[in-house]
Amino acid sequence: MLYCLIDVLLRDEAVTPSIENNRGFEVFIARFGCTVALHLQCAPEFQKSLRLMKFVNNNPHKFRQSEIPFLIALMQFMVNVFAEAVNMLYL
Repeated sequence: MLYCLIDVLLRDEAVTPSIENNRGFEVFIARFGCTVALHLQCAPEFQKSLRLMKFVNNNPHKFRQSEIPFLIALMQFMVNVFAEAVNMLYL
């Protein structure tokens, strides 16, 4: 399967899909539904990363270095922010 994917990506005659060509109402409804679904999937991850950062800040004595777990939670938060931003950009 990976070979087929690489083959399609490397072929010269492969057609690249364009986001701008699909601006019909039906496509908008599908994109809106996908946007809402992704938001509902990302919302608990936002909350989890914020709780982890708060836990690390309130309990630094439970870690040898509290910066590393905080940065991991911050990276999780930033990835979710980026995913939401890209999701809203392509709506």
